[in-house]
Amino acid sequence: MGLLSRLVILDFSVYDFLIYRTLAFIIKTSLLSKFTFGFANGMALYPFILVSPEEAERATLIQHEKIHIKQQLELLVIPFYLMYILEFSIRFYQYGNWDDAYRNISFEREAYAQENNEGYLMGRKRFSWSAYFKS
Repeated sequence: MGLLSRLVILDFSVYDFLIYRTLAFIIKTSLLSKFTFGFANGMALYPFILVSPEEAERATLIQHEKIHIKQQLELLVIPFYLMYILEFSIRFYQYGNWDDAYRNISFEREAYAQENNEGYLMGRKRFSWSAYFKS
C-alpha cells in the first residue's frame, strides 16, 4: 500500500447526497493535524470534509462539518471564507484569545449547537447561521 493510500481514505455516501442534497466527500487523513497545527479534528473545504482517521467515525464531528458545507454552499463558497476570516478577526479582537474567538463565530455557533441533531440538515432553513450572529 502506497504512502498516499495510507494517509487518505475517501468515503462518499450516495444516501447522504440524496437526503441532504449536498455533495461532500469525506477524506480521512493524518495530515489534518499537521495542517491545522493540532487545532482541528475535522475541516470542511467544499466539497471535501477532512477528518483525522481516529475521529472519522464520530457522528457529531461529521454532522458539524456537513453544516459547514451547507453554509459554504449558501454563500457560494468564497464569500463564506471571507466572512469567516472577518468574523474571526472581530471575535479575536473582542475576546483576546484564539479559542473564544473561534467558538463565537456565527458559523461555528450554529455547527456546535446542532451537531447532535441528526435531522437538522433536513429541515434547516437557508442562512440559519445568521440567527447565531451576535454583537
